[in-house]
Amino acid sequence: EKSFEPDEKGLIEVNRLGTGFLRMSRKAYTHLWENDKKYEVQGVMGSNVFEISIWQGRELLSEDFIVCEKLIERGFKVFMDPNLTVGHIGTFNYWADVKDFFKKLKEQTNDQKKS
Repeated sequence: EKSFEPDEKGLIEVNRLGTGFLRMSRKAYTHLWENDKKYEVQGVMGSNVFEISIWQGRELLSEDFIVCEKLIERGFKVFMDPNLTVGHIGTFNYWADVKDFFKKLKEQTNDQKKS
């Protein structure tokens, strides 16, 4: 079970993370590129690093979560920085303080354990 406590670098290990907020090492991306399914479209070769599919026959996942699942399955770790304020601009605009979110999530988890 993963903890909501940051490590010595201030990062929290997670199972999945939206790729809009993902920083990926060259080593991790190269591994995905070299080992994922290849395809060709109009003479251009690609690698299916980012895909939407049914993951392991149990749930439909977005490309964000599948990339994280692939990395973890292949021995990489996925971390998030709780000191960020993240946002989205589109049909709906929002901003979220990640540290505040994790504080509330931790409190909620502790309350559930007490019940």
